[in-house]
Amino acid sequence: MNNTLNRIQIIGLHGNKKIDVVMNDNTLILVGENGSGKTTFLRILFHFLSGRWLSLIQFPFQYMICTIAGNEYRVTREELVKASRMSDHRLFVDIPPPYRHKITALYEAGDLDQVSLELKRIANRHGTHFESVLRRFEFFEDKPRGFKKELQDAIHKIQSSISAQILYLPT
Repeated sequence: MNNTLNRIQIIGLHGNKKIDVVMNDNTLILVGENGSGKTTFLRILFHFLSGRWLSLIQFPFQYMICTIAGNEYRVTREELVKASRMSDHRLFVDIPPPYRHKITALYEAGDLDQVSLELKRIANRHGTHFESVLRRFEFFEDKPRGFKKELQDAIHKIQSSISAQILYLPT
């Protein structure tokens, strides 16, 4: 199976930026000044390829397209936000209301780094595993419908196309 990552396009990043990267032999070397967007690009790519759609909401972009083995996978930020709003918030019923409201406000503001920190605090205080608390915020269910199903199907297709584990080791 040809699992080559061919091209990544991010359109409308921060309103007007367009990133269009063509890769050869699954190799990418990024060189640029501090603050030029290298880390942001890599974080977006990691979240996209690993199927962490919810984490993509924190980045202000219009849409992105990733071409793997000749197949295009496209997602818009608007679709991700819409799918996340359709999440069943009854999953948070056992989280104390003050935390629930704070997390919801941070989430809706797109401050996912702060959401992550708050969820870690909740997990530590209540003796639960952070990953189990975090998974509640993913908007995938056992039997998704509509756009949620399309997103979940896209994750499975991307991961089977790549047939490798995605690692992101920031420096």
